[in-house]
Amino acid sequence: MYIKNRDREILKFIEKYKSITINICAKIFYKDNKEAYQQARKRLRLLYKNKYLKRYRKDCTTEVIYYMHKKLSVHDLKVLDVLAELIYNNANIREFKREYTINTERSNYRADAFIEFTLKNYLYFLLIEVDHTHYTSFQKLQDIYDSNYFQNKYSKYGDNIFPTILILKRIVLDRKFYSSNFKIIELEYTQLHTLIKELEK
Repeated sequence: MYIKNRDREILKFIEKYKSITINICAKIFYKDNKEAYQQARKRLRLLYKNKYLKRYRKDCTTEVIYYMHKKLSVHDLKVLDVLAELIYNNANIREFKREYTINTERSNYRADAFIEFTLKNYLYFLLIEVDHTHYTSFQKLQDIYDSNYFQNKYSKYGDNIFPTILILKRIVLDRKFYSSNFKIIELEYTQLHTLIKELEK
């Protein structure tokens, strides 16, 4: 097998982030290709057949996960889905960190991820919670806001700068969260394609 530059980039991504799915690969590495999903599927399968990657699929209804050493959980892959969606929409990623810790007086909280990015000449801050096996509490979000952690960190950009909160869920039965101090977006996994529209509201 001849390793192309794109293959190297895919392998570097998997080495850094541990796993990838066909959908994530298509959005990040084949986003300008009309047959992005099929191209990503074929290339990942080829890398697998040539033993550069391993793969895992829980059952016939779930996505195939490609990895090198240790596969990510569905929970962690949903965070990478957000990253892929932003890159697909031409966001410039300035900072991306999983398991982001925020120290407050009440507790040391950990968000599933934090992303700082620019899109269409706007700067965005996004704090991500994936409610796959647990449920995010509003008290946690309020404590983070009240701690002034982000307001102090980004004071050079203005007063009261606080990230948009993105809560991903398997199903949204009703909108649980509202704050007059910060923006909260609740999306189902299958609604992630609407993220940019929601951010721009």
